[in-house]
Amino acid sequence: MPAETAPEISVVMPVLQSTATLERALGSLLGQTFPCWELLAVDGGSTDDSYDRLCRAAAADSRIRPVRLTPGGGPAAARNQGLSQARGQVVTYLDCADELYPDYLDQVKAWQNGADVLVFAHDPPDEALAEGAPLGMHIWSLAGAPGELPWEGMAAPLGLAHRRDLLDGVDLANEALGNAGDGALWRGFAAAGVRFLFVPQKCGRCGSRSFRRSTPWSIGLYAGPSPLDLAPHAGVSNPVLTAADVTDLRAAFVADPFLAFAQDRWYMFFEIMPHGSETGVIGLAESRDGLHWEYRQVVLREPFHLSYPHVFAWQGDYYMTPETLAAGCVRLYRAVHFPERWQHIADLVAGQHADPTVFRAGDAWWLFTCPDPASNRSLRLFQATCLTGPWTEHPQSPVVASDARVARPAGRVIAWDKGWLRFTQDCRERYGLQIWAFRITTLTGTDYAEELARPTPLLSPAAGRWNGRGMHHVDAHPVSGGEWLAVVDGYR
Repeated sequence: MPAETAPEISVVMPVLQSTATLERALGSLLGQTFPCWELLAVDGGSTDDSYDRLCRAAAADSRIRPVRLTPGGGPAAARNQGLSQARGQVVTYLDCADELYPDYLDQVKAWQNGADVLVFAHDPPDEALAEGAPLGMHIWSLAGAPGELPWEGMAAPLGLAHRRDLLDGVDLANEALGNAGDGALWRGFAAAGVRFLFVPQKCGRCGSRSFRRSTPWSIGLYAGPSPLDLAPHAGVSNPVLTAADVTDLRAAFVADPFLAFAQDRWYMFFEIMPHGSETGVIGLAESRDGLHWEYRQVVLREPFHLSYPHVFAWQGDYYMTPETLAAGCVRLYRAVHFPERWQHIADLVAGQHADPTVFRAGDAWWLFTCPDPASNRSLRLFQATCLTGPWTEHPQSPVVASDARVARPAGRVIAWDKGWLRFTQDCRERYGLQIWAFRITTLTGTDYAEELARPTPLLSPAAGRWNGRGMHHVDAHPVSGGEWLAVVDGYR
């Protein structure tokens, strides 16, 4: 949306000490299919780098408007400040621990004439789906809600949208009540006789801390006669690499491993999540035989989160396309001194793209990305004749439009049996449950087609083991004797 265009929808977001979740919340808004919005991001006096992150995001996208308050007002004061500066005809809300699904603002636009206040359903956090809702957490359902909602002191009104002019006749959130102060606004709406419409569509996920980032992922080895027939490697005790192996920082977990073989040894690149942080870095381990691994060091860090260090070789150089959501583009790095030193050399595709997976087929380069990491429901495909671009979107993209089981990439695309295999993580029930394999049957500049490579998941959780609750990544390589060696990750 051009800076001079008035927004149609204003999104109000209080922010306080939100380094751990802010990137995901912003990413879910930047990924909206409806473009004509503004974000009033009101920082209530954070002492971490939350406000700095907002300013960096605003420099990259003029729709984001950071506001800073003096400490102590709480979320009600922050929302009041945001509401006072809102310019859209419709106002909705996003807390910095929540995530919106990509079509939410489009749904608001579609339903906005149906009532004065729209109340959308929403999902619980991934943690609640996996383990049961945390104690004291209230997840809205439509049953019984119409009689209760306006009188509840909701500190996080996810999925509420209303006309901005309704604010002229009601009291704003009661700042003296802190987290419970928003109840005054809903009671004011109810007392004014406004119409509430309970919309069946879900707007997003409440209170998400990103299940992946709060879960102890670790790395293991699998092997088999083909990339479609893998099992735990008999020669090792999995996992072969954990957070405890990281020596140059205190790590919370390790994940997203990729392999490269050079100089008569194996190198493993992987995400490290530092303890107490949401800004991942890229680590390195090495092995003489591919079985026994020694951690080396962090080899890439940026001011923003890094993960999924997809490493590949081309014409004598090594390249990497890690996930760089907060950078607002897919970034390409080249090793200036392999494997320790990497340099950013190009931006390939603009926008928010999870797990970017580059591969070369025929005389062209191809790139899979997941553009909606809050819901993991779609897969886009780009193409280029030169690795550094320009890149254009494939005519049939998105090649997966709305299926969280088979959209988000789960590792390197590999050549196999005169074709190509792509791997995808199943996120339908929760993030990173298991992995499916697809055979690409058609890949041209105008056409794309694929089919399941096997009728069952390639990798699934193993109850009671290190990967007992989920697996979401595989990188398989051919080795001697017709065997395949694969590095995988999992959590328990």
